[in-house]
Order: sequence, then C-alpha cells, then structure tokens
Amino acid sequence: IGGDESFRQLLDLMPEVAFSVKDRQSRFVMVNRRTVELCGAASAEEVIGKVGYEFFPADRMALYLEQNRQVFETGQPILNGICPAPEKGSRSMIVFSKVPLRDGRGRIVGLAVLHREVKQLVAPSENLTGVARAMEMVHERYTEPLSVVELAAEAGLSRSQLDRQFRRYCGSSPLEYLLRVRVYNACRLLSETDM
Repeated sequence: IGGDESFRQLLDLMPEVAFSVKDRQSRFVMVNRRTVELCGAASAEEVIGKVGYEFFPADRMALYLEQNRQVFETGQPILNGICPAPEKGSRSMIVFSKVPLRDGRGRIVGLAVLHREVKQLVAPSENLTGVARAMEMVHERYTEPLSVVELAAEAGLSRSQLDRQFRRYCGSSPLEYLLRVRVYNACRLLSETDM
C-alpha cells in the first residue's frame, strides 16, 4: 500500500482497543489514539520510538517485556492472554494478544499488540475473577514470602485450579509469574537506585 493513513484511521475508530506495533527493542513504531491516551501523551509523536517504561509502572512493564521476549524467541503469538492493566494504580485487567511480525525472509522484526480492558468479570469467567485477585496480591505483596496456597486462598480456588487457570490466562504458573514480578522489580531497583 502507498501509506498507512487509512489503516491508522480505522484503528482510531476502536476507542476501547489499544493497538501498537513494536520493534525488536519493544519501542513503539505505530500506535492508535487509545494507546496515546493510555501513555498520557498528547500525540503519537510523543510515544513513537519509546519503550513503555516512560509511561507505565516498572513492574507492569517488566511483565509486558517478558511477554514480548516470549513472542520474539518462540515466534508463537500470545492470543487472548490476561494481565494487569498498564495504568499506575489500576486494579483492572486487560485481555491482550501479541503477534510476531515478519519481514520478507520470515525473520521476526517486531510485533503487533492489541489489548482492551476487561470491564466486568462475570460468568462464565468466574475463575478469571479469582486469577485477577491472585495477580493483584502478587503485585501488592511481591516482596513478602507468598505461597501458592495463599494465592489460591485469595483466589477462592484450589491450588490445582489456580495453577490451571493461571496457565490458561497468563501462560505461566503462579510461582513463575511471582518470580517474574520479583526479578523485574529487582532489576528496576538496581538500575534506578543505589541498592
């Protein structure tokens, strides 16, 4: 196509869906209006070329970058995953998909991302409500010793149910998710403080 303006206009017509294209370094290459709003920016030009650390909390960005790494390394998309929303202090969850983008030779050169906020968690997604509560607990108390038993109790699920639901919605076990949150927050402290 001669340009992507028509494509961009179409993406801007989806007010509840955030869309972006990212390069191999996870920098924004293309964004729609909703993504600009989530970044708290006035225009796409303020977002293009930047990684989300400039807009979103480090613990959330750590999770998103780990998802990106997974897509880049495996070449497999993540479809309809669930994770915390990017806004600071938000207790909302998002449904997201990340798809690898390939050049003419088949090499992965970037990824396309779609996400939308989950407005209401109702049946048949009752288990998702429990997973969301467990995820919130991880983000609030990752510095404390947490067990899967505690997370399952918070979720109102058995240990095995929580594990299955976590793997289904997040692509990892609850303990793997907790470890990722801890590691990325440790990285943030190493890079941003004298600790």
